Amino acid sequence: QEDGLLQSFSPWAPTPEGTSDSLLAPTCDLIVYLQQHLVPVPGVKPGPDQETLLSFIEQEIRFPTGASIPSPQQIAFSMVAFSPDCGFVLESKGPPDIAPQEANHLRGLKIEVEYERARSHLLLFAAVIGGQLFFFLRQMRDASTPSTRSRISFYTISMLSLGDGFTTMILCLISLFIQALWVPVIATAFLAFMSVSFFGMRFLMDIWAVQAPERERRERQERQRRQQTAVTTAAPTPIPAGTMDSTPAQPPAPSQLPVITPAGAETLPQPVTAMRPVDTGATPVFIPSDQDMQAEEDTPNAAATGVEAGQRAPGFGSLYTRFYFLLLATLFLSLNATSWPPALRRGYFTTLAFCYLSFWVPQIHRNCMRNCRHALRWDFVAGQSFLRLLPFAYFYGYGQNVLFAAVDLIDLGILAAWVWIQMLLLLSQEIIGPRWFVSGTWVPPAYDYHPILRDDEEANNLPIGATSSTPSPEQEKEAKDKGKRVFDCAICMHEIEVPVLNGESAAEGLSTGSLVLERRRYMVTPCRHIFHSSCLEGWMKFRLVCPIDREELPPL
Repeated sequence: QEDGLLQSFSPWAPTPEGTSDSLLAPTCDLIVYLQQHLVPVPGVKPGPDQETLLSFIEQEIRFPTGASIPSPQQIAFSMVAFSPDCGFVLESKGPPDIAPQEANHLRGLKIEVEYERARSHLLLFAAVIGGQLFFFLRQMRDASTPSTRSRISFYTISMLSLGDGFTTMILCLISLFIQALWVPVIATAFLAFMSVSFFGMRFLMDIWAVQAPERERRERQERQRRQQTAVTTAAPTPIPAGTMDSTPAQPPAPSQLPVITPAGAETLPQPVTAMRPVDTGATPVFIPSDQDMQAEEDTPNAAATGVEAGQRAPGFGSLYTRFYFLLLATLFLSLNATSWPPALRRGYFTTLAFCYLSFWVPQIHRNCMRNCRHALRWDFVAGQSFLRLLPFAYFYGYGQNVLFAAVDLIDLGILAAWVWIQMLLLLSQEIIGPRWFVSGTWVPPAYDYHPILRDDEEANNLPIGATSSTPSPEQEKEAKDKGKRVFDCAICMHEIEVPVLNGESAAEGLSTGSLVLERRRYMVTPCRHIFHSSCLEGWMKFRLVCPIDREELPPL
């Protein structure tokens, strides 16, 4: 207002000219009045002593020297906010007008106290990452042979490493904006970075190298299946029988043999009794002479090259690139999600947490496909499940978390239940069998090292030496009366007492739960040699051959 004239309809507008830059921009200014309440100090009455103690506490909080001080109390403020341009008043509620149980004005800790609490929580989080790294190193040490690495799912370890990489990038971003927490945040980020780069990626590379022949064999079988399907689809239409009978059979044209003469190569017909060439459908491979070796290098077999190049599996370098691309994409999407509406933001982060905590699903799938069990150490499974669930319990179940996230016990219960369901499935695969909950038509055939032994000629599955391993006829008769047989383990040289079903008891024996547990105590190789499960599993960690006849064994 100038010279008594109203220059603007809203003299309290937030912009100099009284106009807004955007329709969605705020247009209300607020004038805030705050009144601080007295801070109670336990055991000290109000007066000069309390003022001195409060000054000392304030000095120690801002510039810590290590002195012992009482626990800092929350600061309380009464607030009145007035908007002169929009014409409304906001007032905090609390005593003496309203009971403290219903509202208690504005309360909170000083920023220095929040920083100190954040340092303590970061130290605990670093201890959690250290525990994860400890169990990870034990698993790497246990899976030091190709046999044990072939059982581990590549994608399970990838998901665990992806979580560590995401933690590293989030902590590095936080350190750029909060200078007071730079040292503990960077130290925790370095620990997570070391976990993913030095150990996680190395373990992934070892697993990828061991499982490369398996992938190539699977891809080759898939190509052969597609080729057979294409040949079956393109098969010629059969000629009716009447047409074939009415047409006289023509003798095949005799093939001709080359005859080398000084003038060149001439051809003569083959004898009548010579065998006719048979078309096997194989792709011909032409081997040139020594003079044409350079031409062979320059012009490879086009058909074979086309098939192999089109079906070549991606290398570890491409997967390495995809890993970090997925990590960056998830990071940018999560940063964008922080500006979404609360309900949508909460749903996104809960869904992301659910997907991340599904890291045992690929291992369960691999156990089913390969019919293997005991791929991972149980302390590794339990330790990783508990430690990786702790950060979510902190944000979903602890109201005083550093990000001020709202407590949601329902989502926390869903996440915890999902992790424990995966652990129970892994445990059931260890005890009952890797494929007990899936149909046999869903998975490829695999050798069963724990077959049910039957004492009949038709089954013919008793191990070699079934009649001569018992030390005496009396012991053999006693074992048969119990429905068991005694064998010798060639690894530990101790006896194995295993259940053997006869023809009458086979039907009811298959349904007993004790038989399922008994089968886990022994293992029978394809060459019909029997061993203790622990003995043969320990042997197969280093060599996939039978300890007796050195026959190749299928992997566990």
